[in-house]
Amino acid sequence: MKQAGKQGTLVPFVIGVTLMGALLGWIVYADELSQDVATNFPTSASGTPLVNPPIDSANISLISQTRDQAETNINAQITNTLYGTPPTSIGMVDTHFTGALLDQGFCGGPETGNCPTDPLLQYGDEKGSVLWAGTFYDQSRKSAASVFLNNLLNPAGVPGITNFQAQMSSNNMSPADVTGSPQTQAAFVQAMSDVTALSIIAAPFAEMMAKRTQVTASGNNPPPAVSQMQVMEQQGMARAMSSTWAASLATLTPQQVQIQQAIMQANQLWLEYERYRQTERVEALLALLALQNLRTSKAVAATVSASAASSNSSSSSSSGSGN
Repeated sequence: MKQAGKQGTLVPFVIGVTLMGALLGWIVYADELSQDVATNFPTSASGTPLVNPPIDSANISLISQTRDQAETNINAQITNTLYGTPPTSIGMVDTHFTGALLDQGFCGGPETGNCPTDPLLQYGDEKGSVLWAGTFYDQSRKSAASVFLNNLLNPAGVPGITNFQAQMSSNNMSPADVTGSPQTQAAFVQAMSDVTALSIIAAPFAEMMAKRTQVTASGNNPPPAVSQMQVMEQQGMARAMSSTWAASLATLTPQQVQIQQAIMQANQLWLEYERYRQTERVEALLALLALQNLRTSKAVAATVSASAASSNSSSSSSSGSGN
């Protein structure tokens, strides 16, 4: 019976090793989502793969769908900003109190209206936690995240980018719409420049949303829908928060303990890789700040130079008139 108990305990460990082996494929997985993962492994001179862990198709699907979702989020934000219905102050107020969130607004506290009972959704159009709390989005969370991002990146009254909805022909923007007038063309070029910066700002939020969007793998018998954050939380908390696991250590063989160590080390490598990708986004934001500072300093210098030239010209004119 004792041996049977050990075997029963070992089963989830082996499953965990298999899962983490699949997730380790992320470390060598190229961002060319259209390519087969296996073709991206380095090979020796003889063509023999140097590394060839079996990557589960469900995890490949999770990777590609999550990354596609991140790009879709950014694309949707750009499209909405440039061509969507421009936000209005009254629209923001209506959404907050009675809004379009499944017949619920985002009011709370002393405010009244169609206020949600979920504390996360209260003031959900005004607080960042609606993006990063929890591990997956239901429909209410998706709506709340979308409204929050619109309010953050493209609020009514202070739009950062020119909206071209009025210039579109039959809901489609064409080159003729842009080049129809010098003013529209200049505004479009400026909007393209602005949206490049806004896309970098939006990228971290898009990543948060994508990692909390549940996806279903393809196939005849796909596993239940899961988000990347759900996988990360399960792997991160399954042992640290489990008294059952801690108690089971006393019954494990040395080999089974080594299996547990391998699982946790694999998980650590995966998280280090995710942190590296996060660092890239942070570096991009810092680089954007440096670029904006450079542009601002050049604009200030140009203004000061023009002001000085104007002052010198006025002084010369006054001096000439006096003579």
